[in-house]
Amino acid sequence: MINIWKLKPTSILNYKGGDEYIISIDESGTSNLNLNEHNNFFTLTAVIVNVSNFENIRKEINCLKFKHWKKGMYKGKRVVLHGRDIRKKKPPFSNYQIDNSGFQKDLVKIISSLPISVIAIHIDKEAHVNRYAYPEDVYSLCTMYLMERISLPLNRANSTAVMMMEARGSKEDKHTLSKVLVLMDKGNRYIPSKVFNKISGVYFDKQRSKCGKKSFWQIEISDLISYNLHRHLIHGDNKEIFDIIQSKLVKTREQITGLKII
Repeated sequence: MINIWKLKPTSILNYKGGDEYIISIDESGTSNLNLNEHNNFFTLTAVIVNVSNFENIRKEINCLKFKHWKKGMYKGKRVVLHGRDIRKKKPPFSNYQIDNSGFQKDLVKIISSLPISVIAIHIDKEAHVNRYAYPEDVYSLCTMYLMERISLPLNRANSTAVMMMEARGSKEDKHTLSKVLVLMDKGNRYIPSKVFNKISGVYFDKQRSKCGKKSFWQIEISDLISYNLHRHLIHGDNKEIFDIIQSKLVKTREQITGLKII
């Protein structure tokens, strides 16, 4: 039977289930190599959730939204927890719409309580460009490193997972999918393809559904984690949330393997 997700970028709504984990992936910064003082770093972050915790996490996120916005909606659309908008207090996060201070406290509590694991790749793009005559596409490189760090623990636990990546655009998603399929089919210089095959599917979705009435909370969480991690690694701020994220980084007995800085 042909897996639809292998043919073209496909929504998680087409996922039939059967895996222990769903891993949502989002980025902070831009992956292009047009360098300037505001565009030298890129972070790609995976948030790992056991499917047994899905319903409880969904309820927690919805309770937060329903507490601060009527029916969790703003101007007829589902509120989306977007890290950058929250920090800048853009609508619907400004004090004109909500008690922003109270919301931020509630958000930190929820992030702290989430039963998740985190893997992140943070790259200095300027150093990357200076190191190689033909620097590899940053998004694809970070995706490969994420998949390595996702796949190895899955193999040790004999578990399977699907990846849910934030949709960036038709062209970009097709390119990412093609790179993922090559890894799963051929492996890379260090890891054989069979290791990557513990990932049983790759899906692409925006944070908000097309109708605007629902959101994909999995992508929202990975956005929040990625944004706050990215900000701290560059500017040293968001320490409270960074400390929480750090406690959730994937670890082995020997070392923290959930954060790779390039």
